[in-house]
Amino acid sequence: MTSDKSRKRDIRRRMQATGEPYAEAARRIAEQDAQPILAADVPPARVPAPVAVMLARHLFAATQHIGRARRLAADHHVPAFAEGDHRRDRPGGPLHEISTDITGDLFGLVDWANRTAHACGAVPAVTTLLGGSDAEQRQAYEILYPDSHTWCASVGGVLPGPGEQPGAQARRTVTHSLPGPVPAERLASRTSGPGTTKAADVVAGTPAGPVWQAGQALERYTSDWMNRGGDSPADLAATLDGLGALAAQLHSAVAAVVAETGRRLHTGSLTGVDLDRLEAARDQAAELLGPLEARIRQTRLALTGATAALPPAAPGTVPPNVAGPLDGKTLAEIRAELGDEVFTQRHIGKTRPTDERRADALERIVQWMHARGDAVYDAPAHAKTDPAARLSG
Repeated sequence: MTSDKSRKRDIRRRMQATGEPYAEAARRIAEQDAQPILAADVPPARVPAPVAVMLARHLFAATQHIGRARRLAADHHVPAFAEGDHRRDRPGGPLHEISTDITGDLFGLVDWANRTAHACGAVPAVTTLLGGSDAEQRQAYEILYPDSHTWCASVGGVLPGPGEQPGAQARRTVTHSLPGPVPAERLASRTSGPGTTKAADVVAGTPAGPVWQAGQALERYTSDWMNRGGDSPADLAATLDGLGALAAQLHSAVAAVVAETGRRLHTGSLTGVDLDRLEAARDQAAELLGPLEARIRQTRLALTGATAALPPAAPGTVPPNVAGPLDGKTLAEIRAELGDEVFTQRHIGKTRPTDERRADALERIVQWMHARGDAVYDAPAHAKTDPAARLSG
């Protein structure tokens, strides 16, 4: 039986949500038997238009994040998030049911935000989650949710502020083109010398800019050589997958540039091209890049099923003075320490003998963590389970 205090609390909650007077709220509560208030029952708010826009965007982004979380759970086979099979009368996981309820509530809030945006004059009509059917609804959707696929639920995305058009702005990466005929000087990523020009000085904002950015990102990876010993087997496999994708894109990009060059030659809009060299280079590039992708793929397949192992090591490889300070640190932090130590010893070795003992200890810690699948180092557990790390005395 509902207490008088509980009934009054429900009435005050409804008054606050709907703006109804006490008597009307009490009557509604009695009629609905204290049913929860739906977002559809709440009138639109009166706020400044920019506030209304951001209310709608935050709520819409929340629906995207819930959807993204469910897709991640499905991709990685999280049982509690699994969707039920209603044809076979199998219920879904508890988290799936909870997220479904949350999603329904969020859709109601988005509808309320759409009505609020219209009431505040931010948009010409009340739109829907799908953009609506008439021109004014579609215009309202574009104002509130421009290029929403590029928002913060996507990797590298951001939630736009009022008036911002993130997708359109992100696509406009080209702000100018390089003038004049093709120069004899070639672009170089680092130093410039006779016959070269530093790419960073000229390619930003040009159509070639993204290609040079990709090259810089790959250069940063290869410059990380001292940390390779700390990569897990899955890290190495993921790199091969990425290199395979890169080889495929490289093949496509080269083919596109050569095809565009050929088209301009055919239409007479380009002259002065060494046609024999161009055709020979095109054929050689196709012969190289096509098989390269396949070979990278085969290398990746060779790693399928590989697991980290703990090789034999002499007792005392990991002394307490190395293991102790690392207790509680993440695998990424210890990997960085291993890389720093390898780098330091490599430079010391140029002038005098090196001392590899700390590097060996750090690598053994990383190997032990990979073999166990641990993300955080547990020095006491390591000392108990690995002869190489047993504490003396």
